[in-house]
Amino acid sequence: MRVKLGEGLLGGGIGRGESLWIEDVVTLDRKTLSALDLLQCAEAAAGAWLVVPIRHGTEVLGTLSFRCGATARDVLEAEMRLLGLAVGQIGLAVRFRELAKERSDSLHRKNERLQKYIKKCFVPDGMIGKHADA
Repeated sequence: MRVKLGEGLLGGGIGRGESLWIEDVVTLDRKTLSALDLLQCAEAAAGAWLVVPIRHGTEVLGTLSFRCGATARDVLEAEMRLLGLAVGQIGLAVRFRELAKERSDSLHRKNERLQKYIKKCFVPDGMIGKHADA
């Protein structure tokens, strides 16, 4: 499910590129939540919700989101630091994959163009006439 920038808690956090840490989802005002926020908070059980933006440079590529049971604040802080390290690596991997896909697509288009050119222009030595498919 996609989130619009600025919409609900997730969209607002994504738009600002900020981490989101809610110690207890039961305390959230459901009227201010987006459809995705509500889906994430569907269980009425108490617990924390941690959301960290996945970035490459200044660009926000997405988020990594976790729900966990009621936990001490110092444990949540340690988990947020760990998530911060993980999303840095995820951001690099996503960006490298996008760059590889763009490069692959570019090479595929260039290959098609060259194949058409070769088919149109190449005439082997000793060839007389043209084949109907050429």
